[in-house]
Amino acid sequence: RIDGSDTLGLFGLDETRWRPALEPWLLAFGQRVDQWFIGTDPVDADRSDLATRMSDIARTMGSAIAGPVVTLPWAPEELVPSALESTIETGHHALEIVADAAWRESGGEAFDGFAKGERAMVRIVPLPVGSVSERDRAIDLALRAIDAWRAGFDTVSIEVRQDEAPHVPGPALELAAWRQISTRLCGRRFVAEIPIAEGVRALLANGARGPALLLWNEAGVEEVAVDVDLGAQTVHTTDLWGRFRDVPPTTGGHALRIGREPMFIEGLSAEMCLLRKGFRVDPMFAESRRAPQEGVLVLANPWDKPLSGTLTVLGPDALGITPKTHRFNIPAGEEARMTVNFSVPRITEAGPIPVRVEVSATAEAPFRATMASTLEIGYRKAVVEPSWRLARSMTSGQIDLVLTLRVTNVSDAPIDVEAFAGAEGYSRDRKLVSALAPGATAVRAFHFADGARKLSGRDIRTGVHDAEADTYLLKRVSIPALMPPTQSVAGADSSR
Repeated sequence: RIDGSDTLGLFGLDETRWRPALEPWLLAFGQRVDQWFIGTDPVDADRSDLATRMSDIARTMGSAIAGPVVTLPWAPEELVPSALESTIETGHHALEIVADAAWRESGGEAFDGFAKGERAMVRIVPLPVGSVSERDRAIDLALRAIDAWRAGFDTVSIEVRQDEAPHVPGPALELAAWRQISTRLCGRRFVAEIPIAEGVRALLANGARGPALLLWNEAGVEEVAVDVDLGAQTVHTTDLWGRFRDVPPTTGGHALRIGREPMFIEGLSAEMCLLRKGFRVDPMFAESRRAPQEGVLVLANPWDKPLSGTLTVLGPDALGITPKTHRFNIPAGEEARMTVNFSVPRITEAGPIPVRVEVSATAEAPFRATMASTLEIGYRKAVVEPSWRLARSMTSGQIDLVLTLRVTNVSDAPIDVEAFAGAEGYSRDRKLVSALAPGATAVRAFHFADGARKLSGRDIRTGVHDAEADTYLLKRVSIPALMPPTQSVAGADSSR
């Protein structure tokens, strides 16, 4: 690696100025090293001579060694100029994407638009020492490395700077984490994201060493417990720090405890994972209305042999899904579509609802697995956005609560709806929204007297009702504990 404050500027000088210093390195390492990194910090993407400099460097190196690959460090936020892109493609050169800490929450967006696969490279820059705990620093590095691996980069590296000695003897935690990441993912490619449980991320990988599952939780807690059927065999789990555990199957599946740090599972059945991904509700959106609606439960067969058995709907009971039991016989690689009917009660809040099923079937061997797919409950013609504020009453001096409901027409025709809001201890208030044009927004306000006290720690039910379509879009607004609740007269003790 050739470092310097302006490495490309050095190569912009007359060749006699820098070639004598470079040739000994080429002669010493040229037969063993085919990729040469020019600098450490990302190059200035606005330089007009980037393509020329890369070609000149490659030409000079090529006079001493065969087919050198020149690699420039590149910032993810910069677009690659067309001239440089052409030079890289023609000369089989590469860019090294430098993913610094600013991209830690991007979820892989930093890598959109860059070439993947052979010669594609990412260097992960850890968070500064002391900015977070050593454990959180290692977890962050691991998750960003997984993002790069999932995006399809063949080479992922980390930048390690020994800014300070670790608090305990031994290597830094990020090195322990990197050892597991590199060991478990080497030779494996991302296959699919597998639905496991709310707040849990699961990525299926596969390769010559067999399938593996990466899991971690984003639920905001240290650890969650889930039961997942990963096959009839005992699976092997390894955490980010290298601790190993065997997990045998039980009647409910494999009992896993998933922390914030990635966990690796090997020895599992890839087909059992893909079976979970292959279950879905079609369509994934349902109108919030009581009238009967029709949907389809789709189950895909990931095995290379027929899959036969039964699918039983476990919930939610509120939707009244019928029929509850379906028999199927699915050829290899195909899917079954099972028609169901359901209705949405008015008390159902808009948003995602998990449709849970149990599959008892036989492919390679008999199995029983519980899985879920999300059904979105809503109103196609409008979206609502509730907000609230406190206001002191000029007459009573009490602190009232004012709920504001924004109703936006997202359809291509005018709509007539009734906005509403209500809560325990208050009568429901209704306000018309008439002839709301496509794309337009109407605002309606609802007043709750002494609401700061009466609604403290309680919910407000609000939304819109389309009488013509009998669609009832319900949102619940949770009010935090603002004040002690009012004392119940019936519960008061006069002796105290």
